[in-house]
Amino acid sequence: MKQIILLFLLYGKMAWPQVESGTVIFVHFSQNDVTMSADSRTNLSTGEHNDNECKLSAFGDKFVFSMAGVVKQTAKENAQGSWGGHAIARRIWESESKIETDAEKLVSAVSAKWVTEMEKIYKDPKFMRGHVREAPGVEVLANAFFAATDKIGISAKAVNIGFDLPLFNRTGWSVRFVNDIPESIPQNSWRAGGHGEIITEFMAPPPISQRAVPFAKEFRTVNPILGPRSREQTASMAMKLIELSVELHPQRDELGLPVDVLQLQRGTGVLWIARKVNCPEN
Repeated sequence: MKQIILLFLLYGKMAWPQVESGTVIFVHFSQNDVTMSADSRTNLSTGEHNDNECKLSAFGDKFVFSMAGVVKQTAKENAQGSWGGHAIARRIWESESKIETDAEKLVSAVSAKWVTEMEKIYKDPKFMRGHVREAPGVEVLANAFFAATDKIGISAKAVNIGFDLPLFNRTGWSVRFVNDIPESIPQNSWRAGGHGEIITEFMAPPPISQRAVPFAKEFRTVNPILGPRSREQTASMAMKLIELSVELHPQRDELGLPVDVLQLQRGTGVLWIARKVNCPEN
C-alpha cells in the first residue's frame, strides 16, 4: 500500500490575524468508497483551543472536502482579511457542480481552482513573513482532500501547497509555490494529515511498533474467507486511528475529541458515521 504523509503547518501563538491550526485527518480510498475521519480541536493564536471545529465537509450529497494547515484566518473586528479554506472550496463547488456532473472532472476542476485561490491568499508577503517568523523551516502551507461520486464512478484527489522557503528568505517578498498539482489518490490506499505520525505507526505493514500489533490484527488483516474489510470496519478503523492519535501523539494537547467520520459511497453519496451536532450535514 502506498504510504504518503502530508505535512501540515502547525502554529503556536501569533501576533498577526488569528489563524486556526492543529489537526489530524485520515483518508481511506477504496474502489467503492472514500472514508474520512478527523479530530475536533483547533488551536487559536490567543493560546486557547476549540473542540467544536468541523474539519470534514459534505457539499451536497456527493462531494466531500477536508483540509489542514493554514485553514482559516479571522481578522480583528471591523478589519478585512477573514477567510476560510472550507468556505472557499464550497463556493467553488457550488459554481462548478452546476456545469459538471462527472465525478472525476468535478474533483479536478474544484481542486485546481481551489489551489489558485488559496495561492493568492498565501502569496501576500505580509502573510508569508508572519508564517516564516512563527513556523521557521516549515515549507508546507496547506493540504486538502477532495472526493466526489456520480452514478457510476468515484474519484479522490489530494492537494499539497508548499513554497520555496530559501527564495523567500533571500528576497523577503518573492513567493514561488511548489508541489501544488492535485494528485489522484490511488484506490486501496490511505493518507494521513496533520499530526499523522501515530496513524503511520499503526497503519505501516508490518507494524513498526509492538503497540501497533493488536491494532493490525483487528483492523488491517484481510480475512481470506470473508475478503476485504467492510465499510463498517473501515469506518471503525478510521475512528480508532484518530482516537489513538489524540491519546498517544507527543503533541496530543493540540488534538481533541470528538471524532467525526464520514463515508462517500460510490453512486450513493455521503453517509455520516459520526457527526457533531453543530457540523452541517451537507
